[in-house]
Amino acid sequence: MTGSAAAPCDTASGEGRGKAGPQPGEFQVTDVFSKQKRSEVMAAIRSKNTGPERAVRSMLHRLGLRFRIHDRSLPGTPDVVLAKHRTIVEVRGCYWHRHARCMLASDPLSHRRFWQAKFERNMARDKTNLRALRKMNWRTVVVWECELRKPGRLEKRLRKAFGLRDRGRAVRQDIGGGRPLRPGARLP
Repeated sequence: MTGSAAAPCDTASGEGRGKAGPQPGEFQVTDVFSKQKRSEVMAAIRSKNTGPERAVRSMLHRLGLRFRIHDRSLPGTPDVVLAKHRTIVEVRGCYWHRHARCMLASDPLSHRRFWQAKFERNMARDKTNLRALRKMNWRTVVVWECELRKPGRLEKRLRKAFGLRDRGRAVRQDIGGGRPLRPGARLP
């Protein structure tokens, strides 16, 4: 954010990012929007079919997984429900759900009490919903917004969670009739 005035975090009061408070040398940047514009921006944020959610669904679909979305019969209306695997995938925004030690989980500079209470309610609701789903024998996978910055790593984690083989190895075995190819062997 170029051109914005920055002031050091108040380390003595513990105000800053996350639960651990600000780190030495961190700065808080003043808001670049007016109060009215900030209100409009915040009001436009959706709770369903967000960009990160659509990206995760696309990745799951490319992996060959089929699912339902926003099943209201389950606690918390999960983002993605894979009934065949008895698994729920929750896609969470780092800011709204307070991803620990994540740079995207910054604290707002105004109305701090209001936002802190809201974030605490979000985290409590997440915990309650996951507990209820696990009690109903659903496996849960939580994908954080920041994980989408490294899609290869996220894909590997999802493959592992659903017991899917690695792309390269699976293709070779399928082409070779289920047998791994020997180095230098020709394809049939």
